[in-house]
Amino acid sequence: GGFLASRRLRRVGAIPTRVEAQKPGPLAGGRRAGAMTDEAKVRVNGFEAPLHPLQVATFVIFPCIVAYFYAVVLQLVLRSSVYFGTTAAVFGASSIVAAVATYLVCSINPIETSDTDPETGADRSFCYVCRKHVHSESRHCTVCRKCVERFDHHCKWLNTCIGRKNYRYFLMVVCSVAVLTTLTLSMSAHFIVMWHTDRQRFSDRVEDAASIVTSPEAT
Repeated sequence: GGFLASRRLRRVGAIPTRVEAQKPGPLAGGRRAGAMTDEAKVRVNGFEAPLHPLQVATFVIFPCIVAYFYAVVLQLVLRSSVYFGTTAAVFGASSIVAAVATYLVCSINPIETSDTDPETGADRSFCYVCRKHVHSESRHCTVCRKCVERFDHHCKWLNTCIGRKNYRYFLMVVCSVAVLTTLTLSMSAHFIVMWHTDRQRFSDRVEDAASIVTSPEAT
């Protein structure tokens, strides 16, 4: 008798079916109010306050490296050498790519935007913080307070999440920074070794650089 009564109640909607019971309700666990509160605090991009200390350090160190390279390192390279123009061009291009790509990474919002039917299959999962179905490779970032599409990691140096939407630009940042850092460190090491092994040659380079700075028409 109890079994038949239960079936009758399910037909009229008094008792939820197993599928309905598994679907998260609008007030399940009291999370709906919390989700609405967190939604108002979602960080849109990496330029939103508060800025991370490592991000501030990035914005300070990068121009210092560029200035050091052009004002000190490159001046010690002979103007007649083919390496002067090539090195200046490669470093300049890498610096521009790094700056533009950094802006794109920080300005793009990597939030999960797909809004598909929860019955789409095994490639979907449910975020109980955002209260929505997301891609199975998406993850909720507690720092940015949002689900990031194809989440990779949260980069403190850029103060934003890295996901499908900005991952290509993040790779451009990594590659360009690797090039300009390699040039700066290798050439600095070369001139340090020159200073230790051949002081006269190093002094001649410094004098040539100083004469060019003081008398540009000499070039």
